[in-house]
Amino acid sequence: MLTLVFSKDESISNTVVETYEQIYFSRNLVPLQKAKNLLELMRDATLTDITCIEELLKKFIQKDIFEKDVFKQLWVSYAKIFENKF
Repeated sequence: MLTLVFSKDESISNTVVETYEQIYFSRNLVPLQKAKNLLELMRDATLTDITCIEELLKKFIQKDIFEKDVFKQLWVSYAKIFENKF
């Protein structure tokens, strides 16, 4: 379903974006939960999945769905992952 974010039919693409927004990135979720949801989507993602998630993020940023705190939480998470590897 995620690949439908690239559908030429704008109503299909918009529906995919709205569905992922409602399930994973609802405005009533705290930034930490949004960051965790994004990391969970990325877990075991294929290159195709990552490309689709990137497009979703682009659309979410255009719609101002992610607060600055979501990005801060992502940096904290990546820093922890990096620290654990070295």
